[in-house]
Amino acid sequence: MIYEIEMIITTKENVRDPEGESIKMYAVDKVDGSVSEVRAGKYLLFRIDAESETEAMEKVKMIADKARLYNPIIHQVKVRSIGR
Repeated sequence: MIYEIEMIITTKENVRDPEGESIKMYAVDKVDGSVSEVRAGKYLLFRIDAESETEAMEKVKMIADKARLYNPIIHQVKVRSIGR
């Protein structure tokens, strides 16, 4: 069965995020000054064949780790299923 698994990669909270700071300073603040922080990141969508949703999510985590899709020192990763 094919599952859709999304991966969101963002900079860890305790690590400076220059891209998020620039987006806030040069775009968001011009529209609404009430935003206190913007964090930037990457969004990846995998369509993956697996026996279960849990297996699909584990495969995506394994692929991301082995392919070095993120830097574990500075990034945090959220993996979640959005269906099949």
